[in-house]
Amino acid sequence: MEVPKIRHDIENNFDIAFQVFSAQISDDYLAILKTKVHPIYSHLDKITLREVRVLICLWFFDGPLSPKMIAKFMRFDPATVTRSIANLHEKKLVTIVENPKDTRGKLVAVTKSGEAFAGKCHNSFQGEFELIATDPQLELTLEEQRVAVKVMQKLRDRTQIMRKNIA
Repeated sequence: MEVPKIRHDIENNFDIAFQVFSAQISDDYLAILKTKVHPIYSHLDKITLREVRVLICLWFFDGPLSPKMIAKFMRFDPATVTRSIANLHEKKLVTIVENPKDTRGKLVAVTKSGEAFAGKCHNSFQGEFELIATDPQLELTLEEQRVAVKVMQKLRDRTQIMRKNIA
């Protein structure tokens, strides 16, 4: 399928361009997770893609996270995150501990078996990128990756401020 040329200048339409591209990227990543990562965990009893995504979120960040923080990062409904955590805990992929800063809250961390499982999922996902990395036009240098993450963090912060302003 031929990609249409962008009609408007990026300077005045950056947020629209970001919205369009990020929706496409998110959809593509989800398709890769479903088709390539799913076979790794499909043998486990009733583990869902959403639970795998919660586990990978926990694996990505240093230290335990609150369920509220996971829901915020993943843009998942808090009740869904709570169910996912309970299922992951039952499968011994995460631990749940008291939050020392808030006795009403809990913190969730990845167990050793959760680390191993999330690592397998990550490696499978990463393998898909290695297949396209041989194309110099599609490969991202380490510096491009670092810049992209910084830009995504800024965009996330911008959209969170915009979202608060409409509430």
